[in-house]
Amino acid sequence: MAKAISTRPLPPANGSRRARTGASVSEALDASADSLRNLLELIRLLDEKGFLRLGTDVLRSEDRMISVLTERVDPADVRALVRSVQRLGAVLGPVEPEAARWLGRRLPNALQGARQGEAEPPLAALDILKALSEPDVNRGVRMVLGFLRGIGRDPDR
Repeated sequence: MAKAISTRPLPPANGSRRARTGASVSEALDASADSLRNLLELIRLLDEKGFLRLGTDVLRSEDRMISVLTERVDPADVRALVRSVQRLGAVLGPVEPEAARWLGRRLPNALQGARQGEAEPPLAALDILKALSEPDVNRGVRMVLGFLRGIGRDPDR
């Protein structure tokens, strides 16, 4: 009687290119285990929040989105936006990455505080002095004063 044919592939011979590739991939996976876990966690969170689907949809409809934008956007506005981004890049270019991250973390709170302050009645001098006793206000005022000192300081001095 005939013997059944095995469908399992033979293991790669030691020293073969396939064996060396498998070993180097295993080493790379071992060395990157933490990074891969972090990447998988990021992917899971993006999926949970719907960002993966959104990104996929945006990429699939890129041509349509471009045509809609070009039909509805005034070219003069686009040029002004590009010039503004260029100026912002020139200003922020010398900013250290950590300083940019620091500012980025605080900017949403600052904008929210500004919106809330807009709705409040005008401040009297006594109100300002009273507000300075609040630690967050005091720290903010000291930061603004430091910023103003830095702006006023002659860099060639």
